[in-house]
Order: sequence, then structure tokens, then C-alpha cells
Amino acid sequence: MAIPKNYPDTSTPLTAEFLLNFCHPIGEVFFTEDDNFNPNNEWGGTWELDTDGIVYGSKSNSSSSMFNTSTGTIIGEEKHTLTIQEMPNHDHAALRDGKYDAANFTLAGGYMMVVGNPNYTSAARTGTTGGGQPHSIVQKTRICNIWRRIA
Repeated sequence: MAIPKNYPDTSTPLTAEFLLNFCHPIGEVFFTEDDNFNPNNEWGGTWELDTDGIVYGSKSNSSSSMFNTSTGTIIGEEKHTLTIQEMPNHDHAALRDGKYDAANFTLAGGYMMVVGNPNYTSAARTGTTGGGQPHSIVQKTRICNIWRRIA
């Protein structure tokens, strides 16, 4: 390893603290699949184990991206329940009673309305479907221990 340009005095020996800060600066993130490895014990300094199930993503420079935010910010969610605005645009089939052709029905605001017959009008809700439960939005992820040096 070469002595860095900003090392204060090349005649002063490299200290363990200097080497730790040079090799693993505060703010470094270290990934490992070894459950027995703890950088607090192996390398020194103060490391914090990230236990929130965080997936790391790179900062974006695009002004319209949700990833264009301060480093260290946590965005997103593990599960999400769709709102009506987030659901795909769709319609539902209607059952008919045999008196009217399917062309006599139109979908308006979730109601089936009979049209074209001045002597008969009715409105009925279409049947509901779905449980309204949140769905997982977690990408395929390899699980590991993630340590962050904080001091």
C-alpha cells in the first residue's frame, strides 16, 4: 500500500488508527455473508449492524427520480396496498337477466345502468373481488450482514 498524498509526515510511522481510517473511513459500508464476522472486533472503530432489511441503491442525478435525494435517506416500502388511482384501467363484465341485450348496459362510476328502455331503469353494483391486502414489492435480494462504520 502506498502512503497517501495527504499523510502528514512520511517520517512518522503509520499508526493503527491512521490505517483504519485510511482503509475503512467513517461512512463505509461493508457487506458480508459471514455471520461470525464483526468489524468492531476484527478492525476496530465503531461499526453498526444494519438490521432493517435495507437494499442499497445508487444516488440519481435525474430531477424526476425518487433516488435523487440525500445519501443515507431511506425510501420505499416493503409492502404496499394499491389505491384506485394505481390500479390498471379496467372494467367488469355484467350479468344480464335475458330481457336485455348486453348492448343495453353501460358502466358508469361502478354502476351498471340499463339504457334504451324508457319503461325500465335500474342500477346495481357489480360484484366485488380482491382482499385489499398489501402486496410485497421486494425485489429479489441476497441476504447478508451490512455493517456501517459510524465512528
